Amino acid sequence: MIKTSQVRKCILSLLLVFLWVYGNSQNTGVNLQSMQSFEKALSDSKQSEKLIMIYCHAKWCGYCGVMEKKVFSQDNVGNYFNEHFINYSVDIDKEEAGKYIKAKYEVRALPTVLFINEDGELIHKIIGYKEKNEFIELAKNAFDSINNLNYYQKKVESGDYSPNTVSAYLKINSDYINRFEIVDSCLKSLPPEKAFSKEAWDVITSSYRIANRYRKYLLNHENEFKENVDSKVFDNLIEELYSFYIYRYWNIFGERKRQKAIQQIKDMDHHLSDRIIKAGNFVWANQRIYSFKRKSKKRWRQFVENYHAYLSLESINEKLLIDGAKTIYFHQKKFKDKESLIFARSMMETKLPQDIFIKNIELYSLILVELGEKEKALATLSAINESPTIELNSAMQQHIQNLIIKFSE
Repeated sequence: MIKTSQVRKCILSLLLVFLWVYGNSQNTGVNLQSMQSFEKALSDSKQSEKLIMIYCHAKWCGYCGVMEKKVFSQDNVGNYFNEHFINYSVDIDKEEAGKYIKAKYEVRALPTVLFINEDGELIHKIIGYKEKNEFIELAKNAFDSINNLNYYQKKVESGDYSPNTVSAYLKINSDYINRFEIVDSCLKSLPPEKAFSKEAWDVITSSYRIANRYRKYLLNHENEFKENVDSKVFDNLIEELYSFYIYRYWNIFGERKRQKAIQQIKDMDHHLSDRIIKAGNFVWANQRIYSFKRKSKKRWRQFVENYHAYLSLESINEKLLIDGAKTIYFHQKKFKDKESLIFARSMMETKLPQDIFIKNIELYSLILVELGEKEKALATLSAINESPTIELNSAMQQHIQNLIIKFSE
């Protein structure tokens, strides 16, 4: 006969096993630790033979919160980072370890993710918000000895200012304090026949800040650059730089200055002037939705009107189409505006090239589900996944399969 105490022990053991399994099943995402000591982190790195990943953030950084909610919390991101790195999180303003990391590794933009070896040497870096799949792919470069920051840093320090080196280096290290100096040195070293080449373009567009500094130069040499750069790519960048100029004037100086910036664009009398102004008005209206906590029907109407006005143009930058569709998806419920959701779906179906449509298939699927068209979402995902003419990398294949499982539940 089994004693009561034995039964209790058995039940207790089963309960502990259940709690362990359940608890581990809830541990999704990246296991971010608080850094108590940098020396201890280096010691742990040496012992585990893993690189250190340090996520640098601050309370005022809006995109840091988005990164934590939409990227670090994801299963696939957690699986990769927990396996390959020791992961730390530091507030560069409040924590002593964070202040030390900020000074030592010259962190100037947030969010920034650093990859450091057991000797404290900076191996790689990711600056700014990245979507989850892109984030994983960029992190993999930390292990690529001829494609990480450490490799290009040494080339630049040795005096290699060739276009390939400078553009690759600044795409990774876009907040480098002497970025303008090395870009100037690179461009001045080019022979005259290469002044407006694809290589020169790649250097100038290696980061937004550099491109913005050269926006007048690009505009003044539009015809020369378009001999070597796709016209749509060129026009999209000019639109982005100057439309942000309109928004920036409002953000810093107010509405009167924004109107002055619009007038300056009109006075340019450029073939892109109307497109730039419509893009600038959309960026302004879109940012106003996110800049104020209190919902306003007036601001929503302004956003919708400017979104429609921009998408009525014959030629557009698909990035703004996606930005607007995201805003509609996340905010239309507050304003009971199903028509805008239908409009966003239609624009994604008719105005996006296939590659950009597939890249944003999750957003499109979410919009369909929100509209009660789950079967259409599943059919679209399956058609893309099974198409013999569409080439998908392994990450995208897995992503689409995960979406199919998600929407089949």
